[in-house]
Formats: sequence, structure tokens, C-alpha cells
Amino acid sequence: MRKPWAMPLAWAHAEYIKLVRSASDGKVFDRLEVVANRFLNPHAPSDMEIWNLDHRPQQMKAGKRLRFPLAAQFRLRWTSNNWANFTDTTATPTKVGIYYVDIPTNPGLAGTTIQFTMFWLDSQTWQGDPNYSIMLVA
Repeated sequence: MRKPWAMPLAWAHAEYIKLVRSASDGKVFDRLEVVANRFLNPHAPSDMEIWNLDHRPQQMKAGKRLRFPLAAQFRLRWTSNNWANFTDTTATPTKVGIYYVDIPTNPGLAGTTIQFTMFWLDSQTWQGDPNYSIMLVA
């Protein structure tokens, strides 16, 4: 017969075993490096700039990836040559109901402006006028 009052004791025992193992190894036993690095060095440079309808940076460093995470299915229409030609990129869905498009840039594009707009697939409508833009800087 299972005793629910014993569960906190099992959890505490498991934590004690992890503590002993960590002390023996000289480092935290169940530490996830990617998470630790994010919080131990929060000002480390990122290789990504985020743009969404609530956060619209006017410029970003050339060479970073420009990510558009949005809450509905969309197609991003974008150009880096003032609409002489353009690219349509359909957003990739995630398991948490966010859709995103990434645009890679390279350092040689400093001084270029990326212009873009979104086409909402569910409503078959464009995201307003004028188009949005972000300048790539060195």
C-alpha cells in the first residue's frame, strides 16, 4: 500500500543524494550548462535580434539572425533592396503556439535596411501599412 505521506521523505532523500554526489564531484550534479550560462552571464552577446509587434527595434547589428516570433500563422514578406525583389517565408510552428521566421544577415550588409510585412494566413490579410523596417549597423 502506497503511503502518500512518505513522498516528501523520498524527495528529500533524493535531494540529499544529489547534494552528496555534487560535493563528491566538486560541481553541481544536475546542472544544465545552457541554463547556467544564461543566468550567470546574462549580458553575453546574443546571435539573435527579436522583432515582434510589441518590440520593434529600429536597428540591429549586421551578422545577427533576425527572428520574428508571433502568435498566429503568418508569412513574412521581406526585402533588403528596397523591394526590387522580395522573399516570402512561411513561419515555422512551435509546440507552444508561437510561429517564427528567421532572417540571417551577415556583417557585409551593414548600412542595409531590411523592410518587411506580415500576411496573416488565418484571416488572409496583410498587417497594415506602412511596411516595417530595421537598419543593419556595423
